[in-house]
Amino acid sequence: MRSDEPTEELTVSNRALRAQIAEYQRAEKALRESEARYRALVSEVSDGLFVVDARGVITFANRSLA
Repeated sequence: MRSDEPTEELTVSNRALRAQIAEYQRAEKALRESEARYRALVSEVSDGLFVVDARGVITFANRSLA
């Protein structure tokens, strides 16, 4: 039955898209958690930390350095 083919293709595509969305959401959550850990570490460490760009301009300094 040819009339079922488009429906089956759409169903398969829908499942694939749902799986991709779920993977994206898992990756996004992991990134948010990683960023939160990084921010906590950098802001709470007692050592002064800073980041400079290629021109030597300080682009970030934590509280301990400030």
